[in-house]
Amino acid sequence: MYRTNLREGASKGVNFAGHYALVEWGCGAGCGDAGIVDVKTGRVHFPEELRGFGVGYSSDDPYEEILDYKPNSRLVILAGFPAPEGNKTNPKRGLYYYEWTGTRLRLIKYMTKKSE
Repeated sequence: MYRTNLREGASKGVNFAGHYALVEWGCGAGCGDAGIVDVKTGRVHFPEELRGFGVGYSSDDPYEEILDYKPNSRLVILAGFPAPEGNKTNPKRGLYYYEWTGTRLRLIKYMTKKSE
């Protein structure tokens, strides 16, 4: 399943950080997975934060993205909680701002977002 999702996502071209394809897929209700494919080399990265991330709240905007990113930016915004938080009894839900370093995601800011 991972190979198929990654291959299909990468075949659509660059959508993140200049030469990467950030590929997302669901892993259950309120859960998502993602991998980052270097379109130039084919190397795949599985950041810990994106290996089973959770939505964790209802949005007043039904069109709000769980993951937000741009083709020409290293910024990834996760609305919900990253995978390591999901293992906790009360995960910190909110907006997580990450910078892609080329090998990992580095947290640069966290903002609490109220559950509804």
